[in-house]
Amino acid sequence: MIPIRDDLPSRSAPLIVEGLILLNLVAFLYALALDPADTATFFDRWGLVPREFLRGAAHPATTQRVVWITPLSAMFLHGSLLHLAGNLLYLWVFGAPVEDLLGHRRFALFYVACGLVAAAAHLASDPASYVPTLGASGAISGLLGAYAIAYPGGRLRLLWPRVRVPAVLFLGLWILLQVFFGIRARDAGEIGVAWWAHVGGFAAGMILSRSMWVHKPTRSRLRS
Repeated sequence: MIPIRDDLPSRSAPLIVEGLILLNLVAFLYALALDPADTATFFDRWGLVPREFLRGAAHPATTQRVVWITPLSAMFLHGSLLHLAGNLLYLWVFGAPVEDLLGHRRFALFYVACGLVAAAAHLASDPASYVPTLGASGAISGLLGAYAIAYPGGRLRLLWPRVRVPAVLFLGLWILLQVFFGIRARDAGEIGVAWWAHVGGFAAGMILSRSMWVHKPTRSRLRS
């Protein structure tokens, strides 16, 4: 299921969402312009590598890597065009109404906070991994959690299948799939997708968003 828009009217332009999209695009194009070997080095340095991060955090004198910033820098890195496109689509669909709800500055803080909680969830789920974790999906999962709390009665228009669905149904199914695939990946020893980062980000969004509202949620309005 691919959402392409919701039915919520907006009060203001999503300036922070637009800025985040631009930053993610610039970071992707920069990595794309590098030689393959340099790209791998770039991702190793600025992606979140759980084992290196935990080692550096516990023993700062033993590493020359600046590991403390990687939970933040990893939010803006993507390994493929499909990965980037999917994240930016979700960022646009769910970020705009959440930014409208929180206001620009609070939204920026909220986005970063959800991303950091998502990173912590990933570190806890796979602390021995040497695989760089990339992508904005943990922070964007927080937007889905906030949307679920603020607009459970909203409706989402899907690209495929071409129908409108209740937001609570879409988001409920989405988070159940993250938990299911997270458990399956853990039991099978699979690596690749940071499923528990999605779960952690979603939970953070649900918990944090209500205390940060600037406006009351607007009522949904079907659009053609």
